[in-house]
Amino acid sequence: MPLMSRTKTIHQPSELYDAIVEYFSNALSQGDSPDVEVCGYQDFIPAKATNRQVLLEIGEGENADMQNDGRIAQQFDLTLYAVICKAQKDAGLQAMNLASALAKRIHLNTWGWSSKAVNHPIKVQFRESFLIRSGDQHAGFEAWEIGWQQSIMLGDPEVAKDMLFPDLDPTTTIQAIYLSTDANSNNSEDFVDTTNTAEP
Repeated sequence: MPLMSRTKTIHQPSELYDAIVEYFSNALSQGDSPDVEVCGYQDFIPAKATNRQVLLEIGEGENADMQNDGRIAQQFDLTLYAVICKAQKDAGLQAMNLASALAKRIHLNTWGWSSKAVNHPIKVQFRESFLIRSGDQHAGFEAWEIGWQQSIMLGDPEVAKDMLFPDLDPTTTIQAIYLSTDANSNNSEDFVDTTNTAEP
C-alpha cells in the first residue's frame, strides 16, 4: 500500500529519489523478497551485482504549470529496473513478475508527501528492458523496466492565499463546489454539486 501522505514540502528532486529508494527497500525487506537489493541505476556494477536487484533512474524533467500558491511544478520521467541474474531459474519470468509487483506499488503513491507536494504517478508502464543488451557487460542478466511520470511542487507556497479563492482561510479544505444558473438564488435545489472526487 502507498505511504500515508504527511509532508507538504519538497525542496529538491533528489528528495523524491531518496524517498522512492527507501520505500522499496523497506517494502521488499519486510515482505517476501528480503534478498532484493534496491539502489540507483548509476550504482549498478554487473561484476558486483546480487542475484536480484531493483534499480531507480530519474530521467528527463520539465517545468509544468504554476500552482495557485505560486510554486512551479516540475514533471520527471522515472524508471525502475527489475534485474535478475540469468543463473536464477526462469530469470526472465522472475524479472517480469517483480516488475508487475513493483508497478502495483507505484500506483497512487506519493512516497510520504501530501499530494499538494507530489502528484500521483501517471502513465505507469512496464516492459522488457533495453538495459540488457546481448554481448555487453549486462549480458548475464534479465530485466524488465517500469516507467512513469510524476510531478513535484518545489518549495514553500509563495503566496499566502489561494489565487482562485482569496477570501478563504489558508487552512480551509474545499470539500465540494456547487454551481447555480441563478447567482442570486438561495434555494439549495437550484445548485448542482460539480465535485467528482474529493482531493486527498
